[in-house]
Amino acid sequence: MNKLRLFLLIALLSLANISLAESNDLFPFVLPWDDNTKNITDVSSWNKKPIGKEDCLSIKNGHIYSDSKRIKFIGVNMTFSANFPNHYDAEKIAQRMAKFGINCVRFHHMDTRAYPDGLLNKDFLSINQEQIDKLDYFIYQLKQNGIYSDINLHVARKYPNLPKWDGMPEAYKGVDLFYPDMINMQKNYAKDILTHLNPYTGLKYVEDPCIAVVEINNENSLIREWWALRTINRDNTPSLYISELEYQWNKWLQRKYIDNALLNKKWKTLNYTIGNIKAIEPYDKINNEIKVDWIQFLVEKETNYYNSMYDYIKNNLHSKSLIIGTQNCFSPFITQKKMDIIDSHSYWQHPVFPGRAWDLNNWYINNISMTGENNGGCISELAQFNVVNKPFFVTEYNHSAPNTFSSETFLLLSAYAAFQDWDGIFAFDYMQIKNYNSQKINGFFDISQNPSKMSSLIPSFALFRRMDVKPAKEIKSIFVPDKEIIDKMVTVKTSWISTTVFGLKGNNALKHRIGFSLFPLVTHDNSTEEVTNNNVINSDTNELFWDKQNKNLIIDTPLSKAFIGRAERNKIIRFKDDISIKILKTKQDWAAITMTQMNCNKFNNNILITATGYNGNTDMKWNAEQNSLVENDWGTAPTIIEGIDSEIRFSGDKEIHVWALDEKGNRKEEVPITKLADSSIINIAPIYKTLWYELDINNK
Repeated sequence: MNKLRLFLLIALLSLANISLAESNDLFPFVLPWDDNTKNITDVSSWNKKPIGKEDCLSIKNGHIYSDSKRIKFIGVNMTFSANFPNHYDAEKIAQRMAKFGINCVRFHHMDTRAYPDGLLNKDFLSINQEQIDKLDYFIYQLKQNGIYSDINLHVARKYPNLPKWDGMPEAYKGVDLFYPDMINMQKNYAKDILTHLNPYTGLKYVEDPCIAVVEINNENSLIREWWALRTINRDNTPSLYISELEYQWNKWLQRKYIDNALLNKKWKTLNYTIGNIKAIEPYDKINNEIKVDWIQFLVEKETNYYNSMYDYIKNNLHSKSLIIGTQNCFSPFITQKKMDIIDSHSYWQHPVFPGRAWDLNNWYINNISMTGENNGGCISELAQFNVVNKPFFVTEYNHSAPNTFSSETFLLLSAYAAFQDWDGIFAFDYMQIKNYNSQKINGFFDISQNPSKMSSLIPSFALFRRMDVKPAKEIKSIFVPDKEIIDKMVTVKTSWISTTVFGLKGNNALKHRIGFSLFPLVTHDNSTEEVTNNNVINSDTNELFWDKQNKNLIIDTPLSKAFIGRAERNKIIRFKDDISIKILKTKQDWAAITMTQMNCNKFNNNILITATGYNGNTDMKWNAEQNSLVENDWGTAPTIIEGIDSEIRFSGDKEIHVWALDEKGNRKEEVPITKLADSSIINIAPIYKTLWYELDINNK
């Protein structure tokens, strides 16, 4: 009996040691919310400070320029109460954002909630003066730190004193593109905020160069909502909305056909009378001629709405800002042609809510990496909505927490956004609540307290803003006349109109630049076989290597190098310049390792290394399937990260020094170098309890 107890005790101790060894790979690591320390992790010098009159933005050759120089944006969203920090916090947040290479803030969901979480008073009509003062000062501090602002107008305000109904679209989406009272409220709100004088800058928003962008209506399409039967549903939609749409429908028919005879001839019917024609429902019971007219009517209504709001902001309010209408993945791009910027949104493994929408006790994510996905994942999805003749933004993007592979998020996006020659990419979001110093990941989207995502912004800055990744050599674009797009919508029954619908598949974006063209000048050759069949898709610049078989991406440019994805033990990754990485051990057989030259034209001194993998909060309670959290328990502070164990080898006779960095990016200890006859080896490891290192190389 004593021997059995001794055996069990030894076994338990062995298991405890294994558990301890595994836990040693994870350790607390918190990036301070107010850090602006000047060291190798600080790229704030790339922001021109402050933004002056000469920095007013313009568009040339389909891209954005500031003071005759091309400018790209790495931005973040601020949402809900986070839009309104007090003055002290605003200064700290702006300085920290600049340190991480952020140069635009998108002010989102300011209209959704009333004071103290939003900009509006409880009447949802008037602006709260305490909140606008906080917003003014925050924008002023951003301006001082070379950070532009993107003001969102309608996001999710529920228009006051207007009837609601069961099953209605969120915030009256679709309806507010044609119902006059709602459009007037939008114009009043735009006037109140954009013509407001900021006492800290001494300028109205409409005349301040730091207000880079104004967005009209977030993720809002009449066509999309109609397809979903949320805008017009005779069972419960209030009659005043149906009557208004039918009135506008009949006026449109009157202009097109003049009399009933012409209409019935075209529609191949006998009994329609202009003035009494109902809004089209159900769609499948009408003939094709009527369908074409109905979809054309919806497209024109949507186009006219966005064009009229554009004209109001530009001509009535005299705004100097660039204008976004809505997102191209919601509204077909033919409705957005007049807008200055084409925009889209995408999320890898967005949380799914099987029951009630946004029920935080009933959700799941697919906890998988996007790297090496056969179809290119979000990269392909976004690229197929691009319009190559206009600036292209992605104002919302994330790989939603608690995804344990989310270190890849902005590295993948920035690399391919640079390759596609896009103009702005935005994380959704920086934060949603005023708990700036929570020291833990706050829900699905906040990145400000996620050390892996925040640290990745610096190499992402180099890949995208510094343009370390070169634009594609070849453009595959497709010109489609408006009529063909409308005809296609009639048959596919969606506003989700992408290049794929017309034969140019999104995964071509891994090899070439793709998108729609506004002009019939360049057409694609439909050569998708090489992209579809190859296990490794090389960009036509030979800098990006998307490996579908091994589920990884290699980035290899003169100033930036990275390995992202599945990493079996002892796997060796070789780069140009006689550099290789050997992955020794990771928690998930997965890693994201970057090497970024920070301040010169050769890959030698002042190199920042980031090495990230698993991340989360202390005591985060995963369910058995590892796809949700038990009782939505996100754990406690502090955030924990994985230390990546790997060797980085540099060939040749070089003098190398490496330092492990602390949470502020300061040197905390030197890492030993293994010197061989023909190379030098750096072993980065969990024992240093960091995710970034500083490297200096001097050739002898």
